[in-house]
Amino acid sequence: MNLWVLLDTQIEDVCTYLSDKNHEITSGLSEEELSLFETNAKLSFYTVFNRFLLASGILVLILALALLYFTRQYATQQKQQNRPPTSAVLTRIYGAIMKTYTVHCSCNRIELSLCGEPRARVICHCIDCRELLDGPFYPVTVWTDQTASITHGESNLSIYKHPRLKMKKYFCTNCEEVLFNTNSVDWRAAPQWLIAKNHNNQLPQELTAVTHVFYEQRIIDVSDNLPKHLRGFSSPLFEG
Repeated sequence: MNLWVLLDTQIEDVCTYLSDKNHEITSGLSEEELSLFETNAKLSFYTVFNRFLLASGILVLILALALLYFTRQYATQQKQQNRPPTSAVLTRIYGAIMKTYTVHCSCNRIELSLCGEPRARVICHCIDCRELLDGPFYPVTVWTDQTASITHGESNLSIYKHPRLKMKKYFCTNCEEVLFNTNSVDWRAAPQWLIAKNHNNQLPQELTAVTHVFYEQRIIDVSDNLPKHLRGFSSPLFEG
């Protein structure tokens, strides 16, 4: 039975025999004494109930503090045991609600996860990319550090920092395959051929390039129907 109902029932029983003038407890008491007795009886029951609530509240508080303490202890242990970096955790969260593309290097020691929609899908012809990546042009999908991260094998990842440019190249120490490179704002450009290789040599349609950029810096002409910006997205188009 609910404690509140039990108290109400007991109070009702007290009020019943208080109203009985011939009851052995109440016989011979004046109206004023009966009223005072009834009031004290009710206060006694409610005091017990309030004390019960106070004790329950203190117990809940103790349990909450204990839970907080053990949660922090567990988090500290996880941190000391080389838990995944924050970006990888965020990528897993995004991956639970967005489409995720998983790619590996050639030796499968490193896993890169790409979540959601890329910030850009381009074929870049800039001098900087050619200097960093040793290719005539670079078809890429561009992501942030929250939507593209290493989710396995980070200990096998090597980083080459360009001595002059604010660019880095991330590659596998074992097979030397490049997984992505970064620019000055830490956007992560993943090569489209790597994504295609990990998807049965077929690049997903939603990740294909939609334009060329820095086409005025090209070293070879490309014959396709995509727009060709002379520099960035807002620059004039190549006419030729």
